[in-house]
Amino acid sequence: MLKQYKTCLHNTLIGKEVQRDIEGEWTQIKGVIIESTNEVIQTQTTSNRNEWWDKSCKLIMSQKNEARKKYLHVKTRATHDIFEAKRTEANKICREKKRIWINNKIRQIEEASNKNDARKFFKEAQFFNKQKSVLPIFCKDKSCNILSEHGDILRRWRQYFCDLQTINTRTEELISKNIILSNAEEVPPPTH
Repeated sequence: MLKQYKTCLHNTLIGKEVQRDIEGEWTQIKGVIIESTNEVIQTQTTSNRNEWWDKSCKLIMSQKNEARKKYLHVKTRATHDIFEAKRTEANKICREKKRIWINNKIRQIEEASNKNDARKFFKEAQFFNKQKSVLPIFCKDKSCNILSEHGDILRRWRQYFCDLQTINTRTEELISKNIILSNAEEVPPPTH
């Protein structure tokens, strides 16, 4: 792709005539770069993350933002009250739209479960379980040296948990030995 971009950029620049002024030259180069980029690297349309977000939400949020700008420009009680009212209304509408969307999503998951469609069920359920554990990029070893390579970090975590496990088993052994020893030496009951 890089080679294709370079050749496209080169071919487009060769076909252009040289400008006399520097501003014209820069605008021409900028236009050629953008044109070549659009030709080679085709953009994808981004999907709407929030499927519940629609024109009514967008409209009420823009009204709220305008009310906020007016309040920040002229700080009076009246503009503050208008802003608070718009904010409350916007939150109410967006919360309601999101609640309806989540309920529909749950219904779709239940239908997939009832139809024994495991693939659709787990795909839809993934939305509610987006928590992913991310390992840290850096880690320190026992000597406080920083480890940055993925394999070294994984080995250090393994060593750490193995050490924890051995400490726990040793303490359990000591506790059990202590209980046995304490049971062997019986203490006479106190006399009054």
